[in-house]
Amino acid sequence: MSRSSPPASPTDRARGKTLLTEVVDRLRSGLPAWLEELATLGRILHRRRDDVLQYFDHRASNGSTEAINGRLEASDATP
Repeated sequence: MSRSSPPASPTDRARGKTLLTEVVDRLRSGLPAWLEELATLGRILHRRRDDVLQYFDHRASNGSTEAINGRLEASDATP
């Protein structure tokens, strides 16, 4: 079943992009040492920032491709 959301206005997309940018920046630095996993996530998201933030420009993801890939890998694993 395919799910479709209503089109977001350019203002909503810009706001989403701004908010996610702020989250990525906060995850990259200023976290206590015991949150190293989140800091690592922040560094990865920062490296892939352009790819991640393009969602707000194009409203597309590779979710369906990943789902198909997961099914193919599962079928290869079964005897």
